[in-house]
Amino acid sequence: MEFDIDKNVKDTRDSYKHLEVEVDQSYESNVNDEVYPKDCYSKSWDYMLNHHIPNMVLIHGHFMYKDMISVDHAWVEIGNVLFDGVYQRFYDKEMYYDKLGLVEDFKYTKDQAMDYGINTGFKGPWERTKIFP
Repeated sequence: MEFDIDKNVKDTRDSYKHLEVEVDQSYESNVNDEVYPKDCYSKSWDYMLNHHIPNMVLIHGHFMYKDMISVDHAWVEIGNVLFDGVYQRFYDKEMYYDKLGLVEDFKYTKDQAMDYGINTGFKGPWERTKIFP
C-alpha cells in the first residue's frame, strides 16, 4: 500500500476545520485549495511577499508531533488570525496554538523577512543556518 502524503495532509487540514476563521477577502488573494507538505517556510515567506497587511509577522517555531518529535514550522500571524501556508487556511491563532502546541521561536516583521529572504536567497529557516544574517 502506497502512502499518499497529500491526502494525509488534506485529511489533517479537514480535522482542523473547526478552528478556521473568516478573513477579509484581501487576505485570501493567492491562497488556494492545495496543500504543501514540508513547505511551510517557503509558503509563509511567499504569503508575506504577496500581501500588504499592517502588523503581519512571520513566525518560525516548532510543535511536538504526537508529543514525541519536535517539528520545525513557520506561519504568518495577522492579529488574532494565523495563516498556515501548508494548509492554505486561516485559523483562530489562540485555538491553533493550543491544538498544535505551537511554540514561537523567532518573530520577523515583513521588512525583516523580506530582507533575510532576498539577501540570503533562502526563505528560511534562517536562525539555524550559517547564512543567518
